[in-house]
Amino acid sequence: MSSSRRATDLYSAVFIEIFQTPGRVVELFEFDHHMRQIFTDGRQHPKDPDLTWMGDSIGWYEGDTLVVDTIGLNDKTWIDRGGLPHSDQLHVTERIRRPASDALEINITIDDPKAYTKTWSGYRNFKLRPTWNIKEFICADNSDYNEEFINKSGAYNSSNPSKQHAKPAKPNK
Repeated sequence: MSSSRRATDLYSAVFIEIFQTPGRVVELFEFDHHMRQIFTDGRQHPKDPDLTWMGDSIGWYEGDTLVVDTIGLNDKTWIDRGGLPHSDQLHVTERIRRPASDALEINITIDDPKAYTKTWSGYRNFKLRPTWNIKEFICADNSDYNEEFINKSGAYNSSNPSKQHAKPAKPNK
């Protein structure tokens, strides 16, 4: 999830802290120190959003589920660690809920008419780790973890390397 391949692969990160303030939900990612703001104050997306790495996210609650709608993502990122591409027309909808006090479930819908012939979806499940803290993450400091994370992602041994835009850089040791 280096900044050159980052957007909808948000939830490939293992260490995420999410907190809510009035009018906003904030996600802090340990990997690369990314921060994402999801505005829950009733605003709409801008008519012509600037294209950014994290996009423009607005959210609202439907019962116990936070629905997040994101547009305005640049096309310099991947959808996942394996290199699935997307265009600047990517529209992501997430449905985030806690099915149990120690669990987080995120259902993700991907709509990108320039990159895919139909809408598709996936999900991520997380376990609450109340004793873990977001730490400073510098590539050199966590090189053993980085290498293990990248190797487990399958990015180096993709079954279809022609669909992979670029091989992630191996961390320096």
